[in-house]
Amino acid sequence: MIRGDLIHLLPVLIYLAGIIFFYFASGQHILLSKKIASHPVYTVYGFTVTAVYIIMIVRYLVSTQLKSRQSGKAIPKVEERETAVFRAPIPAITDVHIGSVVLTGSQVEKIHLAVKDSLETKKSFLQKGYNLRQLSEDTSIPLHHLSAFINQFYNTHFNHLINEHRVRYCEDKIQNGEWRSKTLEAIAEESGFNNRNTFTSSFKKVTGFNPSAFLQSVKQHQIA
Repeated sequence: MIRGDLIHLLPVLIYLAGIIFFYFASGQHILLSKKIASHPVYTVYGFTVTAVYIIMIVRYLVSTQLKSRQSGKAIPKVEERETAVFRAPIPAITDVHIGSVVLTGSQVEKIHLAVKDSLETKKSFLQKGYNLRQLSEDTSIPLHHLSAFINQFYNTHFNHLINEHRVRYCEDKIQNGEWRSKTLEAIAEESGFNNRNTFTSSFKKVTGFNPSAFLQSVKQHQIA
């Protein structure tokens, strides 16, 4: 990390090296003479170097401020973070069209309650690799009916529905203090994730936080 930061000194070193080179080449005996220091080339270069450092400082300050705002963002309490698609009240019951077949409002409500029971009560999403066919078998709902229902009624797709539940479950485990004895990777795995990239992208999409930033924020609140 420190070695990487040293590259920022390169413009200044080039500037000084150039002055020293021309100092000896010109036969002058006073380092940084007024003639060399005021040469147009080095005047322009000096201003350029200064501008570069100012830009770097501003970018650093802006980046630090954004990170500070994110870490200070309020984290909703567990009971306030219900899975979006299952928040009360139940969405208005509407017909679901599957080709030439139309599921009536009562059929849609029955499917909704079956899916909710499987995911929220039985927590079937904790199974790694859990797929639409397994949900179809668990709820006794025909596969094509279930797929159309999720797309039209929840306005989402199956993978996002499952990963949202996993993320919320993971959030609860972190806020309940399990980070004190488990790694973030272990908590994610226990929540049903088997891929780090999927976990990270899903967590950010659902919560607005990177998993590590969320964990750090929770630690700060619980340790304070």
